[in-house]
Formats: sequence, structure tokens, C-alpha cells
Amino acid sequence: MNELVWQNAKVWFFDLDDTLYKTESIYALGLERAFAVFYKTSGASITWDEFSSQYQVAREEVKVQLGQSPACRNRLLYFKRMLESFGICALAPLALAMDNAYTSAYHEIDFDPARTLLKMLRTRAKIALLTNQTCQAQLEKVSRLDPRGELIQWIITSEEAGSEKPAESFFKFALARTGCRAEEAVMVGDDWNNDIEGAIALGISAIFLNADQKSKRSSIPHFKSMEDLCSTLL
Repeated sequence: MNELVWQNAKVWFFDLDDTLYKTESIYALGLERAFAVFYKTSGASITWDEFSSQYQVAREEVKVQLGQSPACRNRLLYFKRMLESFGICALAPLALAMDNAYTSAYHEIDFDPARTLLKMLRTRAKIALLTNQTCQAQLEKVSRLDPRGELIQWIITSEEAGSEKPAESFFKFALARTGCRAEEAVMVGDDWNNDIEGAIALGISAIFLNADQKSKRSSIPHFKSMEDLCSTLL
């Protein structure tokens, strides 16, 4: 890796989900907890398979309806739509209770590897999170990752930016918020299109952090894990 990429960086941009932690098991646990609340409260004879299947249907319907709007990632809308499809009464309190149950799974995220990396980088540069998600959902996670605000200076969500990565407007918003120029920033992410292509299109250096894929350009540094990245930066 070209050391100038990180030695001269004033701000490190990090994606959150599937970059600083892995989402699959956490999202699965969240949905299981939401189902437990639904099963206990609704009185409906809905099986887990029916519940999880209808959740995915509702999620896709919301995404199709809202298109590129950042609101398409609001999980509460998925639960609301799903409960409507089941014909559930007292929808409002149940949808909120299910969302709270889902969110409780964030307490199980292992952020230790991420903290190690961020603590090391914090002595050299400032850190911002750039994420395609709602503000509340990501603040819930960051409150576990950095409860005292010692590591992360900015949390920039697509909800407040009004657009999603890889949109140029999203990255311009991030640069304006952090007060740095494109050549002064580095973007670290696991999604080639959203994180890497979006950043380099605006002149931001990028680091691809993905165990399952390789960089599509040889000039883009690729690491399989945060541990690998840490060892390079030491």
C-alpha cells in the first residue's frame, strides 16, 4: 500500500455495516427478537417462516415504492407494512415494540476489532462514518462502538445527506461537513460500488475491506480484514 495514501490523510471515512462489523448474524438475531414480540403480543397464528418471508416482501415493497429515497431503509416502515398485510389491530404499539426488539440485537455486536483500528488511526487523523442508513439506527450502533465520543468525529447518514452512496452529492456533503478536500480523505468500505467507486469518482483515495471479493482495480489497496489493515498501518 502506498503510505502516502494514509500518511497525508486528514480524515478517514469509514462505512459502518459490514465494514466495522459483520451484519448477517446481528440482523438475523434482530428479526428473531422482533418475531418473539410479535408472537407474544399479536395473538396471530403466524409461523416464523411466514413472518420472515412477509418481512422480506414488505421490505422490498417499501424499497420499490420509495426508490432512491434514504427513507427506504427505515425498518419501522417494513414492520408497519408487514403488520398491515397480516391485518393486525393496534398496529402502532406493536410495530414500535418490534423495532425496539430488533434494535436490542445491536448490543451483541463485537466492536473490539473496529475499536483497535480506530484507536490507532485516531492519533493520526480524524474519523467520520459514512453510511447509507437512517440516523437513529446508526446512532444506536455507534453508541456501542464509541460511547464517549473518543474515536469518531462525524456520523454522516444518507438520511441527513438526502442521497445515498455512491452519489456524488453524498460524498460532497461528507467533504463539506468534515471541512476537508477530496485529496485529504481516505474512504474504507466493503461495497465496491457504493464505497469505493463512489469515493474515487470524486478524487478520494479508497481502501477496499472485503474478505469475499478482490479489488477490481489493482491500484486500489485491498485487505481481507481490519486486522490485516492494522498490521499494515503499524
